[in-house]
Amino acid sequence: MTELRALGLRHVFGGVHALDGVDVEVHSGEVVGIIGPNGCGKTTLVDAVSGVLRAQDGCVEVHGRNLTGASPAAFARAGLARTFQATRLLESLDTESNVRLGLHASGSWRRQPQRRRARAALDTVGIAALADRPVRELSHGQRRRVELARALVGEPALLILDEPTAGLFPAQARDVLQVLRDTAARGTAILMVEHDLGVVAALCHRVIVMGEGRVLDEGPTGTVLTAAAAEHLAAEVSTDRLVEVPA
Repeated sequence: MTELRALGLRHVFGGVHALDGVDVEVHSGEVVGIIGPNGCGKTTLVDAVSGVLRAQDGCVEVHGRNLTGASPAAFARAGLARTFQATRLLESLDTESNVRLGLHASGSWRRQPQRRRARAALDTVGIAALADRPVRELSHGQRRRVELARALVGEPALLILDEPTAGLFPAQARDVLQVLRDTAARGTAILMVEHDLGVVAALCHRVIVMGEGRVLDEGPTGTVLTAAAAEHLAAEVSTDRLVEVPA
């Protein structure tokens, strides 16, 4: 099933075409990576297909529902969950409470028991022992995994991630990648922005290369990462973990 379909997305910021006629589809169980140099429109794209940004033109469907112009809450209720490049957690709450917010956002909070589901999500990302800790006491890597647990707890049909392994040590990145592999294997569609080509090679089935708000290339990961269209990425996309994150 097609969990995400976006057609003809266009958006201009102060004369700059952040999105210039972008199309994207992601199917159940598929992991699609978005790569490209800084400022090419990657985050603008994921904002537009998750309701955070209302594109000036184009349409967006999630799980078969036309959500063009809808609020982020409507996208969440349709089965979309996402993380952000900079974690967005409520500092006044403990870890478990932050994760339980994902149940409310998805509209699945009525399904009991909330606490068991939140702790199961924390266990999935490897930090169940931190359930009662205030998030303000957590490290960067732990906070990233709290946000991932919050996205996963509602069992989304579509998961959108903005640099999910940024700032993580290689061992932590491997753990997160395994969680995402397992999530995709259960049928969740995943669209992710990622600068690390090692992570892309290890996880993504398909890759979209962006430049100046447009799609420059798209296709199977192995083909795209060796294509001429990816050569210009070398200066701005990290390959530090290419041999450290096994496929």
